[in-house]
Amino acid sequence: MERLKELYQSARALLQQLDLRAIHMQRSDGTLGMPAAAPFDRIIVTAGGPQIPRPLLEQLAVDGIMLIPVGARPRTQRLMRIMRRQGRLCSEDLGPAVFVDLVGDHGW
Repeated sequence: MERLKELYQSARALLQQLDLRAIHMQRSDGTLGMPAAAPFDRIIVTAGGPQIPRPLLEQLAVDGIMLIPVGARPRTQRLMRIMRRQGRLCSEDLGPAVFVDLVGDHGW
């Protein structure tokens, strides 16, 4: 998932060059996830936002795991592991992290 057209096109070209075919790409707001393809066993977010986007939590499968950087200020986050266990969400702080800003409806 990539929101910037140039990065999306570049990644798509690289994946084709590497002959990687079993990858679904989408150009859109990553904070919204991909509800049509949910639920997901694993979600990895590679940009940090002020909170965990609700749409991503809703798309996490039972026994699923999400890794996401979260923090009150841009580029100052904690890497969090979110797990859905027995219908409940549990979180674990994996320590400090610095990621690019998560931009979108549920980001900065």
